[in-house]
Amino acid sequence: MTTPQPFGLQASVDRFGRALEVPQRLVALHPRTIGGSGNAAALAPAITLAVIAAFEGFAEDFLATILSIYRDTDCLRSQRRRA
Repeated sequence: MTTPQPFGLQASVDRFGRALEVPQRLVALHPRTIGGSGNAAALAPAITLAVIAAFEGFAEDFLATILSIYRDTDCLRSQRRRA
């Protein structure tokens, strides 16, 4: 069982950093030699796709967090007006 994630913008950034661990490990596997990369030829597309997926997740999570904070703030304002 996982622990509940904290709510906030920093938590979104932290999750994005953790999502980038996989591409970092793939980069470490790459031989970094010119020509004849052999089996490592599949690493570049895998790294690119992993980074794109991590950023998409970050953008979605960050925007949802901002909208949630805005909605909560807006609800508080409307409750204060009614009181």
